[in-house]
Amino acid sequence: PVAKLVEAAGKDTGNSVSQAGVSLTASVYLQLRADLLSGKFLPNTRLAIKMLQERYGTGSSPIREVLIRLTAEGFVVQIDQRGFRVPAFCADELEELTRGRCLLNEIIFREAIASANDADDEAIIVAHFRLTRTPHDLPGSPGTLNPESEEAHFRFHRALTAPCRLKT
Repeated sequence: PVAKLVEAAGKDTGNSVSQAGVSLTASVYLQLRADLLSGKFLPNTRLAIKMLQERYGTGSSPIREVLIRLTAEGFVVQIDQRGFRVPAFCADELEELTRGRCLLNEIIFREAIASANDADDEAIIVAHFRLTRTPHDLPGSPGTLNPESEEAHFRFHRALTAPCRLKT
């Protein structure tokens, strides 16, 4: 389960929580996934359908559909006759996955540097400029991560690795 969370933290799904025109189920999926990734639910927390309905303002069918999808992706675990829970994690597993990701990123960055052209350099500069101009915390809410900052960070990282021609 932790491997999926770490892997997903670095992937672009093509969707954004603020993206307009998504279905209700897709919106709930994006919101709950973001909440799981940001640690709003502690490990082993029971994800009661009623509580999620109230939190996300929707009916039980979209909630169940989202929970089943998140279970398939490893973000949630389903326990027979007990419902859904946030997966537990082991610090050693997280450390091992983080180390592996760092080693892979080193290879990706080396390949990106070797393959970069002027357009890639420009994209990196623009992404960095936007990142440095985006407040880390939500305005008026110190300590609360600004989703726009997270998105800007992702886009900067993506710009850095885009010149790498390896399939990542």
